[in-house]
Amino acid sequence: MPAGRLTNPSMSFLDDPKYLTTLVTALVKKFDGEIRISQAEMESVKLSDLVSMYYDITTNEIILTALATDELIDQELEN
Repeated sequence: MPAGRLTNPSMSFLDDPKYLTTLVTALVKKFDGEIRISQAEMESVKLSDLVSMYYDITTNEIILTALATDELIDQELEN
């Protein structure tokens, strides 16, 4: 996906490997050009961790939320 405005978000953009690169680049730019991730932070990620992605059409923003699978199950049980 070329850099620029996401004008027509759909699930098809997730099939494009360039999209992940664009997303990571946007995150790095958002945090003043550098994000440092320690070895401990990388090792703390478990197989049960996941990131959900939502596109808010009212604000034209991508919202990423980190959840552990067990937290997701707990939320489902509460609802």
